[in-house]
Amino acid sequence: MINLLGYSAANAQLLTIPVYACGCIISIINSLLSDRLQMRAAFFIAPIATVMVGLIVGLATPPETLPGVVYFAFFLVSAGIFSAIPTTVSWISNNLAGQWKRAVGMGLQFTVGNLVGGTVGSNIFLSREKPRYTTAWAVLFSFISSAFLSAWALLYLLRKWNARKAVLVEQADREGRDLDSECKDLGDKNPHFRYTL
Repeated sequence: MINLLGYSAANAQLLTIPVYACGCIISIINSLLSDRLQMRAAFFIAPIATVMVGLIVGLATPPETLPGVVYFAFFLVSAGIFSAIPTTVSWISNNLAGQWKRAVGMGLQFTVGNLVGGTVGSNIFLSREKPRYTTAWAVLFSFISSAFLSAWALLYLLRKWNARKAVLVEQADREGRDLDSECKDLGDKNPHFRYTL
């Protein structure tokens, strides 16, 4: 898309380097902070919000008259997407206990992500909409918005389930029950297992 901003093919290729470099650096910083603070939701939601802002800027800006603003939107989208992907991978991995459940869950995540992303992404940039690609920006925004809302819903549910597990552990302690022996093979359903937020 950068070549549609009025640059030659060679210059357009060169101009993708800073966009991807920015995405890479922000992704590493986001991942390190997420790991250090043992938080996933905030480090997924914030990048997704950044992508939403970038998509709004890209959708609202005419590339013919303001190519620099559209180019800036690419930085926002790149930084957000590249930061969200590793965070969501670790978030799913952290919240699926048991090797089989984790293997299937992560396999499904990669399969669906690549299938939907590749299929949709290759069919929404309609040549008749050059250079605005309104359909593409709008479809991307709808997918990102659903990810944003889904993350908030998941965060709410995980907090609720963690609170419910805390009550079960407290109740078992009062009754003198040994939950470790009762629930050792329950994986993430074990009352001692806490979902990563």
